Amino acid sequence: MKKIYFLFAMLLIATISFPTEAATNWSSYRIMLDPGHGGTDPGASGPSAPHEATLALRCAKALQSRIVNECGGTVKMTRTTDTFISLSARRSASVSYDPYIFCSIHLNAFNGSAKGTETYYYWTTGNSSVLANKVQAQLIANFKTVSGFTPTNRGVKTAAYTVITGSSSVPAILTEGLFVDNSTEWGIINSESKDGFKKWVQGHLYGFYDRLVLINSNIINPAGSTSTTPNPSWTVSPTEWAFNCVEGASSTVDITIKGSNLTAAPTATISGTGFSISSKSLTSTNSTVTVKFAPTTVGNYSGSLTLKSGSLSKTVSLTGTATAAPLSFTEKWNSSDQAGTISKFGWDAGKVRNMTYNAGKLYLVYNHSDIKVVNAQTGVDLGNLNKAGVEGGTLTLCDAKICDGKLVACNLATTANNNALRVYVWDNDQTNPRLLLNTTDFGGATRIGDCIGFYGSWTSGKIVFGNYATDATRIISYAITNGVCATTPTVVNATTDGSAILNTGSTTRVYPGDSYYWIDGKNNHTARLSSNGTREYYIDSDETWGTAFQVFNWKGTEYGITMTFNPMEGDNWSSQTDAQKAKNYTGGRMKLLRNDSGWSKPTDCGDYPSAGLSSTVQNPNCTGNVIASVNGSSGVEAWVLSTGQGIAYYAYGTVPTYTVDVIKPATPTVTASKSKVALDATVGQSVSATITVSGSSLNGDINMALSGTDASMFSISPTTIAKATASANVQVTYAPTSDGTHSATLTISSADAPDVTVALTGTGAYKIEPTGTATLSQDWAVTTDLITAQTGSRWASGRDGKIYVNDIANSILYYYTASGKTKVADSAAGTAIAHDDAGNIILGTTIWTNAATSFKILPAGSTTFQDLAITLPDGMTTNYVQYIGRVVGNVMNATGGVLFLFPNTSTSVAKIYIKNGAQASNKKIDINAITADAQSFAVPLANNIGSDAIAVRLRSANHFYYHNGTEFVAYPDNGINKTQGGTFFILNNTLYAVEPIGTNYLDGFQVVDIANNKVLANHATQITASPAYSPNANCISAQVTGDYEAKLYQYVPGQLAAQYTFKLDTQVGIENVAIDQAQASIYMNGDILTIAGITPNEIYVYSAAGSLVANEHNVQTVNLSSLPAGIYVVNITDNSGNTTTAKIAIK
Repeated sequence: MKKIYFLFAMLLIATISFPTEAATNWSSYRIMLDPGHGGTDPGASGPSAPHEATLALRCAKALQSRIVNECGGTVKMTRTTDTFISLSARRSASVSYDPYIFCSIHLNAFNGSAKGTETYYYWTTGNSSVLANKVQAQLIANFKTVSGFTPTNRGVKTAAYTVITGSSSVPAILTEGLFVDNSTEWGIINSESKDGFKKWVQGHLYGFYDRLVLINSNIINPAGSTSTTPNPSWTVSPTEWAFNCVEGASSTVDITIKGSNLTAAPTATISGTGFSISSKSLTSTNSTVTVKFAPTTVGNYSGSLTLKSGSLSKTVSLTGTATAAPLSFTEKWNSSDQAGTISKFGWDAGKVRNMTYNAGKLYLVYNHSDIKVVNAQTGVDLGNLNKAGVEGGTLTLCDAKICDGKLVACNLATTANNNALRVYVWDNDQTNPRLLLNTTDFGGATRIGDCIGFYGSWTSGKIVFGNYATDATRIISYAITNGVCATTPTVVNATTDGSAILNTGSTTRVYPGDSYYWIDGKNNHTARLSSNGTREYYIDSDETWGTAFQVFNWKGTEYGITMTFNPMEGDNWSSQTDAQKAKNYTGGRMKLLRNDSGWSKPTDCGDYPSAGLSSTVQNPNCTGNVIASVNGSSGVEAWVLSTGQGIAYYAYGTVPTYTVDVIKPATPTVTASKSKVALDATVGQSVSATITVSGSSLNGDINMALSGTDASMFSISPTTIAKATASANVQVTYAPTSDGTHSATLTISSADAPDVTVALTGTGAYKIEPTGTATLSQDWAVTTDLITAQTGSRWASGRDGKIYVNDIANSILYYYTASGKTKVADSAAGTAIAHDDAGNIILGTTIWTNAATSFKILPAGSTTFQDLAITLPDGMTTNYVQYIGRVVGNVMNATGGVLFLFPNTSTSVAKIYIKNGAQASNKKIDINAITADAQSFAVPLANNIGSDAIAVRLRSANHFYYHNGTEFVAYPDNGINKTQGGTFFILNNTLYAVEPIGTNYLDGFQVVDIANNKVLANHATQITASPAYSPNANCISAQVTGDYEAKLYQYVPGQLAAQYTFKLDTQVGIENVAIDQAQASIYMNGDILTIAGITPNEIYVYSAAGSLVANEHNVQTVNLSSLPAGIYVVNITDNSGNTTTAKIAIK
């Protein structure tokens, strides 16, 4: 196969020289030429003959001749005459011959104007690419020497031409020398005598040499040279370089190149952000390139330097690390005792206990009683926050922190003073604070509130405090869940080793993290603790009495700031002089630390201010704070406070500009969820409504009061809402003592808040209740033009003044009114018919001989029936149904309705659920002890589709069978006859039955109060003629038309259609009559109303219908002789405004 080992030898040429020797011929290197096309395939056409196939064969033969004659090589041709050779045969020949070079020679063609030279290869492995590049380069170089011709280099390309896809071990190419259809390019090769043709041949030959010389450098050069040119070589140093420098600075390195036999001076190019060539000196022997790294931002960088000289190429790998410049601060303002400017901004910096920062503002705990807000960058006083409700504690306010976007402040509480710890939250700068925590459970601590620590969020977080006592240093955490703070804390003890107390001294500060704590106090170095309180390490920063600490990251470097004071002079406390003692706790300042190799020993980056905030004022509790705010990668701000000594502000780099407004606490407001409340109630009873009353930024409690003429008939609860609560549901109750319309005004007020009013109106009415009696009257009756019984009609259903009857003989639906019969629509030959509660008609389509599974629906207002297919529940007898009772609900909407079916011979009732005009589901109600007969039917006893309460009736039974939804119950019979018919309806929440009575198969019926088993009304038999069909039905349906009224629709087939009104007798009902029988009495003495035991102011007498019939003032008796007999209501108001109501009867 290909002699690859020659390539390895080639690699040694850069460092090894060979003596000159005689050139060898090419006989050891097999070459195969493939003239394209031929025979029946002429290839591309030129402007005239010769065309591609002929020219390719001429080129191949000329090339073969030169290889054999000039170079001593061996050449095999795929064709030597004008014959057709298949592509696959050519490919097979290349594989079997296994040449060092396989070249398929072609000419291109396109549109007559396209031009140029290109070479193709297929295999990316092996040496095909090398061969293609060598030949393409020589073709272009040789064509350039043709007088008057400029070649176009179309480059080296890959393509899957069949002839060059034989084997990856065979270096195979296909050349497209020129465009044969381009007259210019065809013109320089169309004859073997032309220079262009010769250079076409020579370009292939020289390209072959350039490929083979890489295998054997001493082979014959067809260009005439047989000597060996020494190979170029070089050394590059260093071959990789890593820079380190500070952002904004730069660093350089020199890359040296020592060359040998270089054909040209090296070229140098560089890539990568931050890298550049600052200078270079390039020769063919010794060169230097200076690479510069100049990062503009902190980070890691990468790049490369590429060197080239002839065939030599070298890449130098470059990396760079840019670190931030050491942080140092510039003082922006200083309001301190040391600077003599402690009141420079109009407020006294010596009165600040603690501070916190947010968005350009410092929040200062001022004079232990206020939260003063100042412009953090200028010190300008912006005002104090509203502190309504802030009270209690050894110190009313001690610390403040921004916690998850909200300002939180607390008092200082001690067990010695029996204080409660109180923690407040300001939702913004304009609101009043709200009390977040009020507790006396300090978790065993004796002092709490020196410093607030916070971790997490208002959804799930904790507020943390620290306290040192002789028995333990405690970390006290109060959990926060959904904005609510627990009042019982969890406690972790801080130790040096798991047992020994970590002595922090007074003003212990704790800064919680996710699984650790930072802790500080004036007696210890700042320390990091594990989640169980054990010290992991402490910061040895040479601080003195420091009690505040913050870690921040600046451009990838971790920094910390801590408080420190002037060091103690003298050997110990007891040996200090008075002058030395006076210097203790002075010089409060901020120390800047950098974490270069761990916090246990950070790098000290300076004190700010270096002279401290005071050299004379002592801060014995070492209270105060340090704060840092990082502005991305642009700058850092920092503030330092030492209580009593002052505050200073520092900055580095570019800091943000804030627009901060003067604090303007919001005006207190109260609101009500409703501006009007309207209520209706029965005299003597009450009804309530709820409104939500809320307040914001309150300065006092919310108070509510009623006013107006009828205010005594209204009441509210509660009447006061505490300021801390600020919101409550208020119940407004209306209890009329007389009928009519009443009004009052509810006024809602709070200190400094505009009043809000709610208009209250009420309508009082006397209760109307049934007397236990009723009337039944016939509205109209039709006895002529009735459909024949049995064969023509059997059942009916009434609604809205009409009685609907189906003519089964002619399949027509009619209705009857007092005016007679009217056609509704063509129907079907079915007997069963009923209305649902929405007025839709359900009609059976079968007579007694067919199964009752097919029905129709006539939607309310329509004259076109639609089909309704019924499927009975599993296990039920599929038999006919002649009659059905009323249908509950609305079968034409999504809520649906219910149809009850009691098929002949069945012991179960089918409950059919119908929605949107189609059956939705079914249910079987087993009644077992009763078997349906030919004319049985079921009637619902409730008005909701979920109830299974029904009554069923057989044709021959003298009573209904009642099913309460669970089991059958028996009601006493009241003389019901054997005529099939009857129904049930609910009026005034009472169930009534309509039952056939009197002579069988005629029209007599009665209305019965089922609960009391009482007959309230009856209709005596009106028909005297014998029934046209025995047994005939007395079909009755009911429609409730008022609170105490129902319409009854009766149809006796072939004999009577009639409408009746059933009406309950009513009276005014009086409840809760407020008469003290021991002191007062109201009674009739003949025609005289007599009042004793109270002194009336106003006396009103109302009829049972609620009309005012008499009115007197300041009398004990009223003559009522002019009033007719009946029930009356007396309403009396005494001189104290008390109301008394009673019921009287005038006989």
